[in-house]
Amino acid sequence: MKPSQYPHLELDIFTCFIGIILACILAFYYLYKCLPSFTFVLRDKETQDSLEKDLDKVIKEDSTKLIQKDSQREFMTKEKIEDKTILQEQIIKKKEALKKDRRLKEFGSNKGIVNPGLDCFLVSALQCFVSIPEFFSPYDEPEDMQCKESVGEMSVLNEIIAFRERYYQVSQDKVKVGSMRNYFDQEFPRYSQHDSCQYIMSLFEILQTEINKDKISSPSKHLETHSEVWNEYIKNHPSTIDQLFVGMYETCFVCKKCENSDIVYEEFKNIPLICNEENPNLGFEEFLTMPENIEESEFICRNCQEVFICEIFKQIIKFPKYLIMVFQRINPISQYKINSNVFYPLSFSQRVPSTKEQLTYNLESIISHTGTLSSGHYTATCKRDSKWVHFNDSSCNDLPANFDPTSLPNAYILFYKTESNCDI
Repeated sequence: MKPSQYPHLELDIFTCFIGIILACILAFYYLYKCLPSFTFVLRDKETQDSLEKDLDKVIKEDSTKLIQKDSQREFMTKEKIEDKTILQEQIIKKKEALKKDRRLKEFGSNKGIVNPGLDCFLVSALQCFVSIPEFFSPYDEPEDMQCKESVGEMSVLNEIIAFRERYYQVSQDKVKVGSMRNYFDQEFPRYSQHDSCQYIMSLFEILQTEINKDKISSPSKHLETHSEVWNEYIKNHPSTIDQLFVGMYETCFVCKKCENSDIVYEEFKNIPLICNEENPNLGFEEFLTMPENIEESEFICRNCQEVFICEIFKQIIKFPKYLIMVFQRINPISQYKINSNVFYPLSFSQRVPSTKEQLTYNLESIISHTGTLSSGHYTATCKRDSKWVHFNDSSCNDLPANFDPTSLPNAYILFYKTESNCDI
């Protein structure tokens, strides 16, 4: 065999052949390694598309929830704003109440009242009213100030308010009555002896007239229950006097012939108590047993249309918050003053007929009268901040802790207060 004339060409062909084989091997190896990756990429794309769809769905759902939460948050924000407004109003009211309490404490800071001359009947009564914050405090409210303006510049109500303001502002240990006295000059002439109870009732009537004057009584209708009767009355008599000091009697007249009964309702501002020299307890005993009292009197029966003897049953159906009781110290026959000692308790309880509830009354103030009807003097003993204080015109003195307010021998007018609900 002859050697090739072109040995280098054979070598090139062999090298190309080897290169082709290696290229094929590399190609197959590449396909073997990369084909699963292509498959995964394709599968991953499908999964990604599915995930994107699910994500869009989730985003929409979350967006809806966010919108709802925003609405709820906005609603809650409104509620919070409303709650905050209510809270602010409550804080303002509390601040006003605290301010009022401070003023009332200053108001009841045991000041004397100047007696220009034989006006102790008026001065002692005012000291008792000073011990009753509700007597003055309603006029701090806007609606009551409108009531003040509606009665005009010249009125007893305005004078009461002016007296209160002087008591607040004056830093001295006594204050003057002021021009309020002028309104009573005709009924209670100056420099003369007068009855403190009559003055109190006169003051009440004037204040009732001034405050209730614009109220129109509703047409009469048949009222069956005690509650209906009282609510009808207070609707047409909304004054502070009516709300604090007025109670109501029910009197039943029973004809002894036909047994027909008539019921009469009558309001009261004080309860008279008998003074008996032999039995000091008689006055209060009769009051406490009032529902059991039976009297006989002549009465025109509406059924018989004739005058017959009837039985009278009398009871209190509405007790006031402040109960004023007055000892009848004038002898009806001799017209002289009865100076004997009287009994009155520090507290007592009474049952309300309609509700069957017990009201407990506590003694708050006493007006005492010493001397005779033609030459006497009034003083007041009042409870201020749980302490008893004696007021004698311009002077006032704290009484010892062991003082017994039921031991005053010349007690004339008693002021009792109940903390219970008097509504019926």
